[in-house]
Amino acid sequence: MGVAHCDGCGDRFYRQVNVAKNGKVWEYYRCAKTAGKPACKGQSVKGERVTAAITALVENGVPPSGVAGILT
Repeated sequence: MGVAHCDGCGDRFYRQVNVAKNGKVWEYYRCAKTAGKPACKGQSVKGERVTAAITALVENGVPPSGVAGILT
């Protein structure tokens, strides 16, 4: 699959999953350029929003090659 990129700096997104002690799961896609100089202010997108966007693209007949650029 392809790679999603930050609108702010153009760097790639990475997937981060956090699990709370109670078992609740949080999934985010974050800009990889959050460390170093200059650091991006950091785009962060909830995983459910990414899933919803991909689902909408697929339902509207976007070919797989068009969806591939959204997620890693």
